Amino acid sequence: MEKDSFVSICLEENLVQSSIWNIKEESVNILSSSPAVNYDDDETLVTACDECLSGCVQTLPENIEEPSKAIFGVPAYWISEGQIQRAYLDKIRLICNKLSLNPTGFVSLPEAIAHLEKNLNTPLSGILIGIYKGSIDVSFFRLGNLAGTVNVARSLNLVEDVIEGIARFDLRETIPSKFLLYDGHANDLDEIKQELIKADWNNLNEKIRFLHTPTIEIVDPDSKMASICLAGGAEIANLSKINFKNTNIQKASDIVEEIPQASKTTDNNVDLQALGFHVSKQPKPTSLNLRKLKLPSINIRSLKKLPIKENALFLGSIALILLFASAFGLYWFVPKADVDVFISPVKIDETKDVKLDTKANQIDVSKLIVPAKSVEITISSDKTKETSGTKTIGTPAKGSVTFYNVGGATVINKGTILSSHNLKYSLDDDVTIASASGAAQTSTATGNITAIGVGADYNLGEGTIFSVGNFSSSLIQAKNDNALSGGTSQEVAAVSENDIASLTKSLSDELLQKGKDKLKENLNGNILIDNKTTITTISQSSDHKEGEEASTVRVSLTAKITALTVSRNDMITLAKGIFKDKVGKGFTMKDDQVDFIINDKNVEFKINLLPSIDTSKLASQIAGKNLKDAKQTLSQVPGFDDVKFALKPDISFMQTLPHIAKNIYISLSAR
Repeated sequence: MEKDSFVSICLEENLVQSSIWNIKEESVNILSSSPAVNYDDDETLVTACDECLSGCVQTLPENIEEPSKAIFGVPAYWISEGQIQRAYLDKIRLICNKLSLNPTGFVSLPEAIAHLEKNLNTPLSGILIGIYKGSIDVSFFRLGNLAGTVNVARSLNLVEDVIEGIARFDLRETIPSKFLLYDGHANDLDEIKQELIKADWNNLNEKIRFLHTPTIEIVDPDSKMASICLAGGAEIANLSKINFKNTNIQKASDIVEEIPQASKTTDNNVDLQALGFHVSKQPKPTSLNLRKLKLPSINIRSLKKLPIKENALFLGSIALILLFASAFGLYWFVPKADVDVFISPVKIDETKDVKLDTKANQIDVSKLIVPAKSVEITISSDKTKETSGTKTIGTPAKGSVTFYNVGGATVINKGTILSSHNLKYSLDDDVTIASASGAAQTSTATGNITAIGVGADYNLGEGTIFSVGNFSSSLIQAKNDNALSGGTSQEVAAVSENDIASLTKSLSDELLQKGKDKLKENLNGNILIDNKTTITTISQSSDHKEGEEASTVRVSLTAKITALTVSRNDMITLAKGIFKDKVGKGFTMKDDQVDFIINDKNVEFKINLLPSIDTSKLASQIAGKNLKDAKQTLSQVPGFDDVKFALKPDISFMQTLPHIAKNIYISLSAR
């Protein structure tokens, strides 16, 4: 039996996504899902939600009505003391009012995702990281249970932000080695994943200890939406199944996963806390009761008891108060700002004779030694190109000649060359000529000849005189009584010497680059040094030899690529050790501001020293100020060069920064 349909809405920073589902055969049945849509402010938020819902409704079966009951999935930092904070609650109220939705309940995203992970795999033990523009949510789970969530303001180094978030839990035990990353833009997470993979997680402070290097996975948007639907279905109707037919969570279609019995209480009711729903601590009735969002409202009924005149005056006063309150709320809570502070960094640009030693096990700052590792890979490929050479082919001219001898008897051997006008012919068989009877009489014999070359030039007319080998022309000559014929020729493409050489060079360069790319895929935070990479040919072959007739030639090559790698962390540690005395007070050498170029015999270090800035404190200092005063405050930042403000919404007569510090996102950039 199919019951009412519901809509799940995932609200994140500047992003919204929705799914429509219903209850079918005691399962959560996902009917349709929308792609994520961006929004900038409350006005575009409503438009984005409307676009998501419209996309879902268009693909609904005809027998399914458009839902009005809504469940919201929200970031952890929106929630305080079990309830959504007022500023974010206003957003949900606006959505519900504009789109005629009935808010049924909410769930935090990390708890919903962890619950889905438990149902599809095993109870989650690891760190869930929500990535947002101005901050990150770090949630720690142990065997599927939430141990805590913290929100950390974003800095220039995401790895340090994650470490700070984990450190705030003050854990006394080994941390599970698993990270799950989520936001609305799954494609944007690939770069962040690589950044976290490259980090050295085994050499942190004593408070942060992993069993092994953490594995890092990305939670795709479809899985995130399904987690909200699953949490809603379990809370609303005590369901224990979800139909993933219309999602991309698993490759197989029509898969139904049953929630393990361990997730239920002994009385067969779903454990709401395990789902991540925020429920009342009052005794629960037998049926599940989803906790509703508390949206502010006004009791209009009490106004009817007033006289008409006073009622109109009172209603007018209330309307003015609401108008003023709404205007004040929009002015105070809605504005956001991106503040890009450009710093003229203190630059360090020096060259050091660093030794990359494959036998070293650790860094030696005093001797400028860094451990290096030799890596290699064998790779094969082939390449084809059009030939550039030419070759003349055809048939040789043939015919018979008469030999004239005025000397003694002789034998003219097969293969003897006959010549006429620089054209050469070969005698087909031995010819024996008797001696001449006297000077007035000559001895004759006939033989067949074939042109040495091909082409019509060898087709000579009758009566042509030929010299015969090394015989004196005064003793022996030859003449054709009939024309020589059959000589033809044509020019065709052929393999030149340069064809094979250039193709081999090009293929070798390609193999070298492919080898480098393959080696870089498994660097694990190391750096491959290009100028220390070599290629050695193992085998080479071609399908045609030089001079052969062919329109194309293919060369196959197998080669070994050998490279040298060093740890980026080791190079940064070396740089900090070498230049620590050059870091002035109030400045810091951040890892992402350390760059270097490794040459054959030395290393060029290029380092930007940025001021140590607490961006959260700085946001508080400029909150509510006009742009001129804010720039004056920011100019006190060491190395300040310029600042760029981006206000949302950008209203010409309200050139003032938001009054809420959390709505100001500050980034520092070197110029």
